[in-house]
Amino acid sequence: MTTGEKVALALLGVVAGGVTIALIARRRKPAGQLGAVPEAADRIGTLQDAVWDAVRNPQMRELALAVTGYGTRNVDVGRLHFDVTGAGCPPRDGECESSAIGDWVAAHQAQASKMTPAGIDSSAALACSLLSLNGVTCRFRAARQGKELAVYALAGVPKNRPMRWLAMDYRGQYRFGLESARAEFEDFDG
Repeated sequence: MTTGEKVALALLGVVAGGVTIALIARRRKPAGQLGAVPEAADRIGTLQDAVWDAVRNPQMRELALAVTGYGTRNVDVGRLHFDVTGAGCPPRDGECESSAIGDWVAAHQAQASKMTPAGIDSSAALACSLLSLNGVTCRFRAARQGKELAVYALAGVPKNRPMRWLAMDYRGQYRFGLESARAEFEDFDG
């Protein structure tokens, strides 16, 4: 296995007792295959590693289900404590789950950097982790506007066969599904 390509499999749950499980294969694009935004490869690799670590953490799984579920739960992730009121999303409603996760991450951006080691892109890593743990396909988008390079998450809906990709762009005023202006962009697997 080369450093340019890293394949990892993660079992995110079990299809039993109403809990949805997803099997995700992740692979970095080799540098020769990068297109519009080649300088994003290292940042994306760091984010993919952060998501990989987070989806293996049972506390993150509990947090992901609390954000989209029903009722209020007390969830500890490492040293952080959250009182989470669930969004009450119906089962298999990827758009509701994606919106709930996007709103929760927007409200907890300060804690995002403590939960993922991805630095400035920590909100994207946290969003993608929570999406993946709920069975929603996630991608990262590297977008360049002038000299600024931004990386944010995209949620694929519907859950099983994504046909639309909704942005979770936390630059400026956050609104689920809307992106800030961008010129060139490239999408990467989450």
